[in-house]
Amino acid sequence: MKVMGRVTSWSLVWSVLLSATLAFGQGGTATVTGTVFDSAGAVIPGSQVQLIQQTTGSARSTKADVRGLFFFTGITAGTYDLTVAYQGFQVYKKNGIVLHINDQIDMNGIALAVAGGSYHRRSQRRHQRNHADQFR
Repeated sequence: MKVMGRVTSWSLVWSVLLSATLAFGQGGTATVTGTVFDSAGAVIPGSQVQLIQQTTGSARSTKADVRGLFFFTGITAGTYDLTVAYQGFQVYKKNGIVLHINDQIDMNGIALAVAGGSYHRRSQRRHQRNHADQFR
């Protein structure tokens, strides 16, 4: 009986540990997506997008694709800051984005404002010409 009791006890312990490990391993992650535009509504491909976790300071970066879209997948739950930058435009910042497990956050419609100064206005006109050339 003693041996049977020990086997049953160890089986129970291993079952609990295995269940806890599997449950922890199935923890979900979040996704953050969005589209970057200029003030005229044209997409800004190549915009640098960064997602920074507030508690750890760890950062993930990507660039907007030719449609102005960006994607962050596999993001752990937490609070994040998002920055979007492109030469000739003011940096966009959104702080305090709270992500939970399995969230799918769409930051659609991020509009970058033109930075001040004539250099920046020329840069924006160049961007708009390049964007127009993509669809001719």
